[in-house]
Amino acid sequence: MDHKTPNPDFCVIVPAYNYGRYLPEALDSVLAQQGVDFEVIVIDDGSTDDTRKVVEGYRDRVGYFRQSNQGPYVACKRGLERTTGKWVVFLDADDRLCPGALAHAQETLAKHPGARMLIGTCVTLYPDGVRHPNDPPILSGDNRDNFVRYITGKLKVSAGGAVLHREVFDRIWSVPEPFYHGYDRVLLGQGFAWYGALGTERPLFELRVHEGRMRDNIASVLGAGTQAVEGLFNPDMLPTWALAYRSWFRADVLIEQARLLYQQKLYAQAAARYREVMATRPRAMMSSRHARRFFLCSLFAMWPGTHPTRSPASDLSAQGER
Repeated sequence: MDHKTPNPDFCVIVPAYNYGRYLPEALDSVLAQQGVDFEVIVIDDGSTDDTRKVVEGYRDRVGYFRQSNQGPYVACKRGLERTTGKWVVFLDADDRLCPGALAHAQETLAKHPGARMLIGTCVTLYPDGVRHPNDPPILSGDNRDNFVRYITGKLKVSAGGAVLHREVFDRIWSVPEPFYHGYDRVLLGQGFAWYGALGTERPLFELRVHEGRMRDNIASVLGAGTQAVEGLFNPDMLPTWALAYRSWFRADVLIEQARLLYQQKLYAQAAARYREVMATRPRAMMSSRHARRFFLCSLFAMWPGTHPTRSPASDLSAQGER
């Protein structure tokens, strides 16, 4: 499909930063979608690799816009400004749409004309070629329940697994720029608070696990601090009832930071994050996994010689088990 198709049903926005080596697979997976009208655009977030050259190889089939490096949130917003598709999909440049994903989304949404969010799952692609289908999200008919489970990590959804109606963006998703990490947590959190979500058991995209993934970049995660908390709990972007759960989400963000620090064997810093969690929302530390990691981090921080040569976190799942 030509990316300039007038009034397409779908637009696929691909924020890209130095992922030129993966970008052809991402774009090919979009262009292979059949039975639907769509447009696709790459927003180059100041890449220094061959991202521009890769897109030029697709000529008029793929739109392209380059900006200075400002993070995926700004890139996605620019993509929204430069597309017109009624249904919006954000696809990371290192991931791929599943075959038939857009046609399936169109068929499902046609049966539910009032829906504004379709939530699916993904297939995880490991470096050794193993493909792992993930469990589909379990959604309820209650916005509060979906919102709370999402911000506390019990409802796991990635941006690539969400299909959102364009009108959703008239109400939500305004944060200070630049914004480098957690843009999808803000987007989907606010979406769940306002809109009933429709679920599908079918995987919509393939999530690639590889060395140096942006989502696992500890410098980016720690540098962002609790920016996602401020973005999600903007009182202008949430219903009043949702504001009471701010500490719940802050605790979850701190747990994610502790997990990454734990994997990097930065045990003293990880233990400090867990202490912040206890001060923020003690109940979040009732998980046996978190309690065990806190104990190990505290032990290894006090007696460095006791920690193993390999991180105890080596068995964590690729999607970021917490």
